[in-house]
Amino acid sequence: MTLFDVKAGVLLLPDNALSFDSTETTLGGYEMSYKRVLTNLEVDLLKYNLPNLLIRQNFVDFQTGLGFKYSYSMYRQSLPGQWPQNPPGYNYQLYLSPRLIEGNINQSLLFQWSPRIYSYLQFNYGRAFITAYKTRQGPRYLSQEGYTYSIALGTKILAHAGKKLKEGYGIEIKYYCAHFDDFPDPHNLSPITNLDFSSLAISLTFNGITGGNPTHGDVAKNLYRSGDFIAAKANFESFIQQNPKHPRKFKAEWLIARSAAQIPYQEVNLAQEFITAEDYSKAAQYLNSAAVAEYPELTDSIAQKYAKITQWFIASMDSLLHNNRVDLAEQMLINIRTLNLPNNTGLYDQYWSEIYFHRGAIFAEYRNWEKALSFFDQALQKNPALRERIDPWTLKIVAGFIEDANLSVDQKNVTFALESLRKATALRPEILSITKEPIETLEQGIAYLREQAALEKLKASIEATRSPAKPVGFTLQIGMTQAEIRRVLGEPFYQKSLDTVNQQRYELWIYQMDKSGDTHLYFRNQILSKIEKF
Repeated sequence: MTLFDVKAGVLLLPDNALSFDSTETTLGGYEMSYKRVLTNLEVDLLKYNLPNLLIRQNFVDFQTGLGFKYSYSMYRQSLPGQWPQNPPGYNYQLYLSPRLIEGNINQSLLFQWSPRIYSYLQFNYGRAFITAYKTRQGPRYLSQEGYTYSIALGTKILAHAGKKLKEGYGIEIKYYCAHFDDFPDPHNLSPITNLDFSSLAISLTFNGITGGNPTHGDVAKNLYRSGDFIAAKANFESFIQQNPKHPRKFKAEWLIARSAAQIPYQEVNLAQEFITAEDYSKAAQYLNSAAVAEYPELTDSIAQKYAKITQWFIASMDSLLHNNRVDLAEQMLINIRTLNLPNNTGLYDQYWSEIYFHRGAIFAEYRNWEKALSFFDQALQKNPALRERIDPWTLKIVAGFIEDANLSVDQKNVTFALESLRKATALRPEILSITKEPIETLEQGIAYLREQAALEKLKASIEATRSPAKPVGFTLQIGMTQAEIRRVLGEPFYQKSLDTVNQQRYELWIYQMDKSGDTHLYFRNQILSKIEKF
């Protein structure tokens, strides 16, 4: 919609603009062009695209509006001496100075070449009132009315394109058709009978316009021409959704199909751009989308770009693992799986095995044998070829379990030592050959000591042999020596010992401290390691 359109220019009357009542009458000097120049001012208001209410289209605009025109001569032509010089009843000097005032209705046909430039063809039909004479004091004489026609061609450049309200600056050339005959002249003021305003006018124009912004269809066409087929397709689809009955819908559908056919090529190019920018996630997304089309001519290009992403992935993972940044390597591996790179399952398993191997090694260094074995097992599941690297760690873990067992024995915790050896064997059956003998020794030693304790208890019961009562204030504690206990409690009523192949000595002493039962004392290398009451 054009809110207003202001035009300012000049109109040159033809040299035969004046007609007289006699062929012998002339107006000397009027053939000079500057005397025939009229200043031309026009204003068009509220020009609206009414046909668009019936048929929605954006190819051309048909704007209908109202106009006002004011044309006047700035030159006052003196009248010949033989012509009447004054109006009747007045002493005013008359001059030839044509003026035209017009109201019209206009119809414009607009075509927008670009977001900032449009041209138009305008037709005007109006009713005009003219005068030929004027006086210095102001009154005008020799008037006439009539209908006018005109056709104009113009071009405008819009400022602030894209905004809701835009101003336009341009130029317009107009052919004006306005012929006024038979001036009513009851007082015979002038021999002039006709005045012809038909001529060319040229104007500079300024207007305020709303609308004219690119539609989704306009944007889509520009995107299509620029090669952005992805965005063009989306905009064409939006255009059809918003204008399902648009007369150019068929072309939009055709361009959607053309865009869809070109999208895989664009996606391959975009993938290369993102690879160059080291945004491999975006690159992989475009390659995956392009691969769906299965264009034979793109197969090699897509494969080459996948290979570049894979090379980057391998280099990054190797760097992270080399610098023991296992957490970052694991996160990268999780992220890369979401890119759906083809034919890389084996590579992923290889790096998962490396991550599990590194975690197993870390837990082994911190003597968390169970966690270490768990990660080594996962590493072997992903890559059995790692067994040669894991076997030395397995031996270290076995040695660690045995060391823990010996340490537990040293700390008088025979039961924990036995559990450690059993757990090591259960987690890694292949170390049974190493742990079998220590396990059997501990089991046999404890079983033998308990068996002998039972026999001696029975014997002591028969013989009614009693040990001295437990002294008041004395408490047995793990870690006491045999000498400390013997000095307070005396000799036990039962005593049994066992020497193992690894030069360990286990002993069982039994005291009957009171009538409630017997107290069994277990020693390892003469140190009290366990107390049991029966």
